Amino acid sequence: MADKKSFLLYFDMYPMIRDLPAEQRGYLLSAMFEYADAAWRSTVDAESILQKFPRMGKAARMAYAFIAAAIYRDTKKWLEKQARYHQAAVARCENAHRKEMDSIKQYF
Repeated sequence: MADKKSFLLYFDMYPMIRDLPAEQRGYLLSAMFEYADAAWRSTVDAESILQKFPRMGKAARMAYAFIAAAIYRDTKKWLEKQARYHQAAVARCENAHRKEMDSIKQYF
């Protein structure tokens, strides 16, 4: 499976973080990156990432909860898409192998 190289932030998330102090936005951004990177690799839960940021305030934690839910949703869709792509590649490979074997059989 390919590595996930990105995650999305949506414009409608901005009002949740606009009024946070810069330090809190920094904690929030760091937590979002850590969660997004861990979410596709394993079944880490969003709450466990928050434990790494004890200085994150209540407002930033609330924003993180909403943003982490969107990251989870988007990651789940990405993983499903990757599985479909993998299945399609396997099917193409099997079909190509089958055709190759059929063409070889004609000589025997």
